[in-house]
Amino acid sequence: MTKARNIVISIVVCFTLLQALKYCVAQTFHVVSNAMSPTLQGRDSGHCGDYIVVEKIAYRFREPQKGEIVLFNTKGLSNPSLNPNVHYLRRIAGVPGETVIIKNEKKQLSDNEFLISGDSPENGIEIGPISRDNIMGRAICIYFPFDRLGKIEASRSDLHIQQMK
Repeated sequence: MTKARNIVISIVVCFTLLQALKYCVAQTFHVVSNAMSPTLQGRDSGHCGDYIVVEKIAYRFREPQKGEIVLFNTKGLSNPSLNPNVHYLRRIAGVPGETVIIKNEKKQLSDNEFLISGDSPENGIEIGPISRDNIMGRAICIYFPFDRLGKIEASRSDLHIQQMK
């Protein structure tokens, strides 16, 4: 009976540690849409879709940077194009304090707002400003499919949002 008990305890401890890592350190996601194409390929692009790792530690020590691809939740957002309780990946196109143009209107981003948008002009629905509290982590690498294996770099050159100084 002791051996069976030790196995059960070991399984419970492993499961608990894995859940803690998933919640605090890193989590994997499957990209299903083409909103971030060509950087991230979705399932609807004719292949299986990219599998990525999102790390959740860096933003505890620093603020998200323009050009980074972030994972965010929709809690408290009132955008009709977003499904509630779903996680999305988009690129940061504007940071707090910047003035940006959204649909031909100037918008000053507050101290807690980030402008996010997809990379794909066709599928990259402009989400608009989101709160820092909605940002959960940043995409750091593609781990599958293997022919797309690699680090996800932050980019500032291909942002589709016009920036104002």
